[in-house]
Amino acid sequence: MMEQKIQETDVLVHQTEHYLNKIWERARAIPNFDPRVYRKDIYGAWIKRDEYGVREMSLSLGWIIITLRASGQGSESEELIPVQWQNATAHLEGFKLGVITASGIINTKVLKT
Repeated sequence: MMEQKIQETDVLVHQTEHYLNKIWERARAIPNFDPRVYRKDIYGAWIKRDEYGVREMSLSLGWIIITLRASGQGSESEELIPVQWQNATAHLEGFKLGVITASGIINTKVLKT
């Protein structure tokens, strides 16, 4: 009985990883960086694949999945995308612009003008 539960869990983990990888691929790959490890979100902030769900440090490479809603020509569509966690929070609070972007190889806060 225990063996069966482990196998079911393995299948669930595999499906979850497959799902996360599909969403991860929607982030922008950056030349000279391994796209399996590092990418940028729609706001230009760095995210790191193995930091999914990490929200512990400011400017971290942690990311979560948000639903991006787009409308145009009389229709509305939704897409799940990976976004640096602070940008995701800002997006969910209704901000149009990200609060974190990249400056070279590190994330930085967006300066408000």
